[in-house]
Amino acid sequence: MFNNLKSQIRKIHALATTARTNVGNAAWAEQVLRLYRKAVKTISFAWLLLMSTCVPCMADVTTATLGDTDIVTNMIGIILLVFRIIGIVMVVYSIGALILAFKNEDPDSKTKNTSMMVISIILIFLETFVNASGILDKLA
Repeated sequence: MFNNLKSQIRKIHALATTARTNVGNAAWAEQVLRLYRKAVKTISFAWLLLMSTCVPCMADVTTATLGDTDIVTNMIGIILLVFRIIGIVMVVYSIGALILAFKNEDPDSKTKNTSMMVISIILIFLETFVNASGILDKLA
């Protein structure tokens, strides 16, 4: 497939270079050359996309024996950890922005940063809420 495409691109390139020397077909030559450049960019991007999806993965023998519920529970635990980290970063940012809002006496920023602080506190304690509700116990 790629060899056929390469030969077609070579033909287009040859046509463009020969037509460029002919003064009467300059507009046609530029059109063919634009088509050639577009084809090269598209094939390069497709090749890059194809090669970036080829990722080796190593399976651990101990996790291969886990059941479906254990894997889902582990994934939920990782997601809740990420939420906690994002919540901590957001609360630090919102405290700093809230201090600046009080300094500048900006009521709109005060409201936005206060609501961001409340949301970040909810993100921090989301794992506690999930464990207290018993959702993970119902998976098993």
